[in-house]
Amino acid sequence: MKFFNFLILSIIAIMLTIPIKAHSKSVDDLFLPFYKTINCAETSSDPILLDYSIEILKYKPNSLESMYIFSLFSRVTLSGEIHKKYILLKDKYYNDLNNANTDISEKLILLILLILDVNEKSPDEINNDILTFKNTLNLIKDTCQDSNYSALATIILFFDLKEQNNHLRFFIEKFPNHQCIPLVKLIMLSDLYSKKEYQKCINECEAFIGKYDEIVTPFGWRLVMDCYNLLIFNYLAINDYANAKKYFNLIEAEAPNYDNIKQLKRKIKKIK
Repeated sequence: MKFFNFLILSIIAIMLTIPIKAHSKSVDDLFLPFYKTINCAETSSDPILLDYSIEILKYKPNSLESMYIFSLFSRVTLSGEIHKKYILLKDKYYNDLNNANTDISEKLILLILLILDVNEKSPDEINNDILTFKNTLNLIKDTCQDSNYSALATIILFFDLKEQNNHLRFFIEKFPNHQCIPLVKLIMLSDLYSKKEYQKCINECEAFIGKYDEIVTPFGWRLVMDCYNLLIFNYLAINDYANAKKYFNLIEAEAPNYDNIKQLKRKIKKIK
């Protein structure tokens, strides 16, 4: 399993009593250019990505967009000008990582880049960076005075797959009303698929869809597209091709630019 793969799952905001479009226009003004830039191979090393991401984290750390940033950073090409800017961030903030209450936006981005920066590093250096990544995030999670950043640090720690279940439980206990609780539920659903508990995963996906049907992501499609995606894999696993095609058609109709649409289309085409 890839280091960042679980964050393919959408991160959403929710108010249980009111249908919402869970992102703000002002943050969109920063996020949408960020998404367009990072999603293009020709511009995925543009240093403006760091400006966009740090500004979003400072402006609204509890927004959907702030949380999507971390999933999308796996697409950064860490070379050229963006690598130079990363080095400047590292020179300025690395020695202050033990301070969990200042410049947190910059430090969170630095930690993500630190993990991505593996070229010309020895195994010991990479392991040291991973340890710094975990220790700093745990420090922010446990001691940051701003609960928004504490929550963000916990979300990033979901990347630590060996300790993921512990961090998921901590998040649920510490932030029971947090706007990202549905993300935690999606991660747990994907874990059922990984354990080959296909029918249980299908049943819980259907319950999830019933509860969160009206939430819209910053990309324009509803959050439940991710459940449809997961349902396709479960139905394929039990050879229920009719339902697999059904949910693929729902995604294709509503979200033709859905992030995983090409992979899904290839799988559906293999069905006889």
